Amino acid sequence: MVAFIGIIRWSGSADPPDVFQARSVVFYCANRPCTDGLQLHRRDLGPVKRGEVARLRVQWDRPNQRFIFQRDDAPEVFAPYAVSDTAPPGIQVKLLDAMHFVPNCTATPRPVAFIEALFDDVMVNESAAPRSVR
Repeated sequence: MVAFIGIIRWSGSADPPDVFQARSVVFYCANRPCTDGLQLHRRDLGPVKRGEVARLRVQWDRPNQRFIFQRDDAPEVFAPYAVSDTAPPGIQVKLLDAMHFVPNCTATPRPVAFIEALFDDVMVNESAAPRSVR
């Protein structure tokens, strides 16, 4: 399984050009490279304007078979799952990423995209959990 939280914008979005969406996702991988599978959870966590600071959190709550997501001080969003998690993680990956996918089209001029992201106060493992959970 893969769980992530991020700030996204689809090329076909009807939002104003300076508005993005915070989103949480849990995906069950059906193969080793995780190119096929099933989306178990997806929740929009609200708009984020360009230049706005947004604090995002994802936590694996293994004893309760769920992931916990949170944006800023909004209520936590729970994403329970019913698949086995008795094996250790297959790939020990935690990452911060800024990426873009530009439509593959033949229009002239070719579409381009740029990203500027600032990651600050990054915490992982137990230290990232809210104090009330530690």
